[in-house]
Amino acid sequence: MTIRTAVVGVGSFGRHHVRILSGLPGVDLVAAVDPRVDERRANVERFDVPLLSHVDELPDDLDAAIVAVPTSSHREVAEPLLARGVSVLVEKPLASSVPDASALVRAAEDSGAVLAVGHVERFDPAIDDVARRIPDPRRIESRRVAPWSPRVRDIGVVFDLLIHDVDVCLALVPSDISDVSARGRSVVTDHEDEVRARLQFENGCVAELTASRVVPETERSLSVRGGNGTTVAVEFDRGGDKLTSELTDFLRAVETGSRPRVPGEDGLRAVAAAARVLAALA
Repeated sequence: MTIRTAVVGVGSFGRHHVRILSGLPGVDLVAAVDPRVDERRANVERFDVPLLSHVDELPDDLDAAIVAVPTSSHREVAEPLLARGVSVLVEKPLASSVPDASALVRAAEDSGAVLAVGHVERFDPAIDDVARRIPDPRRIESRRVAPWSPRVRDIGVVFDLLIHDVDVCLALVPSDISDVSARGRSVVTDHEDEVRARLQFENGCVAELTASRVVPETERSLSVRGGNGTTVAVEFDRGGDKLTSELTDFLRAVETGSRPRVPGEDGLRAVAAAARVLAALA
């Protein structure tokens, strides 16, 4: 089976989807879409992929799409695609609000299309190792910080960076969140640019998560301690293999009808938890 695929949004991250998909077997990358055609053309032209200015220009016989537009536009772009039966991988976070994320999950359920979410850290082998070695975590600490970049201005650091580790916690801890507290501050945007959040789970696990996008050095680390005192520390890999694994998993789900590793429901849970962090900040 050849999966006819498109990438919507080919900026700083979407261009990597184009690069990887153009080399994957069984994929026909029929088009890329970005309203900033002249500015983005260089991101796709060497892969011989047509660049369209609007989603409405995509062919009717499309099987799958990657949505890598700004978070505030995720629902606007992904919902019509899902409604017409196109399977969609939405870059994280699934949406910028719980109602929008819920709408995307419903659209996929109604049409039968696959909905996956680009929480790429789930595809780091280190996370599988942690889950195997510590099946019932008692304490999680994460630190995800980076220098300022103007690439994301429509959301704060909670939905930009912290949500990565929120999703990892939800995947590792077999329990629901019972309480959330947080503090943070704005530095260069109208949103929060630094945050420290504490997630208390019903089973007693506590997660202390730190995220900032205004520090000099990049750090992406995670420490997980189990009830028997075992502790596993992870330095997240910044390589491209995780993105290839994510795309391969999504395409496999499209082809076979199987459940992707990070389905829409998981993306909705992460958005709901992130929304609780924002509420705690307020």
